Amino acid sequence: MKSAEYIKYLLYAGAVLGAIIIISKVIKADNSDNSKTYHEQKMSIEEIESANPVQFLTANGKYKESFWGTELKINGKISNKATVASYKDVVLKVTYYSKTNSVIGNKEYTIYEIFPPNRTMPFKLSIKNYKEVSSIRLEVVNALPY
Repeated sequence: MKSAEYIKYLLYAGAVLGAIIIISKVIKADNSDNSKTYHEQKMSIEEIESANPVQFLTANGKYKESFWGTELKINGKISNKATVASYKDVVLKVTYYSKTNSVIGNKEYTIYEIFPPNRTMPFKLSIKNYKEVSSIRLEVVNALPY
């Protein structure tokens, strides 16, 4: 009878030891996934932001016609909502609309400035005006990581 109790005790001890080993491996695996350093995490955010400048840059502004009506003078702002990435050479697409909201045309212009993260920077632009233009739209279509 003693040997049956001894075998039962060994089986019980083996099961407990096996459970402890499995739990320790699971805990170790979880900790190894979260062991990225702050620098590694920051770099991955910067890489994501640098690869998608249009997602983080917005442009808006006011415009008025020149005296002869041949140019539009735009006073605008470009906002960079990225947390880490800076951008440069922002490409703006200006779309010209008629009074019936039909697209008359569009043209791209590059703003050669540096746009730091979490900042809004002003810009001025003089562009060609088309006949029959009732309004314009500004859209950031590209930029380079700085």
